[in-house]
Amino acid sequence: MKNEKLKRVLWAILSIVLFSLLFGITVILAGLISFAFIGPNINAISTIILPLIIGLPVAYILFFIFKFANKASWKTSYLVPAIIFPVLFGLAFGWTMHERDPKNIFEVFVLDPLPSGVSNITARDISGGFETEIIVTFKTTPQITEKIITTHKLQFDKDTDTFDINPNDFFPNLNWNEDWERYIRLERDNEIITTLWVNPSKSEAVFWFLAY
Repeated sequence: MKNEKLKRVLWAILSIVLFSLLFGITVILAGLISFAFIGPNINAISTIILPLIIGLPVAYILFFIFKFANKASWKTSYLVPAIIFPVLFGLAFGWTMHERDPKNIFEVFVLDPLPSGVSNITARDISGGFETEIIVTFKTTPQITEKIITTHKLQFDKDTDTFDINPNDFFPNLNWNEDWERYIRLERDNEIITTLWVNPSKSEAVFWFLAY
């Protein structure tokens, strides 16, 4: 009698351990995907943490119901609860990738709605850690350039050594050079930096935003 009870306890513990390993593998894979496509920053971490907060208790509740209460098959007991987190992660990952779309980045950081005179938008989210850093290039017009300057309250900057960043490092085909004019705005003791570079004809621009 005692042996049977001990076996049941050990089997229950083993089942929980096996499910935990399965669940842990899905979290590790999600982390690898998130950091590979989004980068080592708070956005990638959030894409994992939020689904984990929701999915973890739901998955274990379903596992205990299927495994011990309903005596379901191993496929139902293990696979159905284990898929909860990947589904939630997939939704969060998809939304994050949508937010990184160049058009969306332009509308969030530069101008909203997207002016009809803007084209050839390329954007990079180069955020690291807990900072937010984006850089956007686009074809524009002198009128739209002036609107961006006014909207963001940018000031013409003659000091080319203020910030050591070269847009060509991110966009090799940009042909950015020192002849481009630069407009900047500093906020919160330089914790927020907004920079706009425009070529002499004001037909092409680079927008850089950094918030610590």
